[in-house]
Amino acid sequence: MHSRLKTIRKTLNLNQDKFSKKLGISQTYYSDIERGTKGISSTVFISLDKLGINLHWFISGKGEMFGTGNENFLKSLDPSGDIATAINLLSKMSEDNKKDCLKYIQEKTLLQNLQENK
Repeated sequence: MHSRLKTIRKTLNLNQDKFSKKLGISQTYYSDIERGTKGISSTVFISLDKLGINLHWFISGKGEMFGTGNENFLKSLDPSGDIATAINLLSKMSEDNKKDCLKYIQEKTLLQNLQENK
């Protein structure tokens, strides 16, 4: 996905600074993503969707870079819309609160896995 992010930037004929502003992230963070040293945040996915990027292409490399297929793709991943709501809420939280939520989700997942493996 890191190389596809760079492909999008080059296709839009933007430098890292201008593209990072369109994505709502710092240029330093964007540069780290492009180099593959940082992960891609939900903020980037949301921004790419708003720019009309086909998220299926972005994730898998299949299909067209630009497209309107995101609604169906996102619905297949999240039929109830709960994940999208959670991402939206998380994107508005402080970093500390995001970390707390992630820790909670990890603990719940571990607990669920332990219960399933009994």
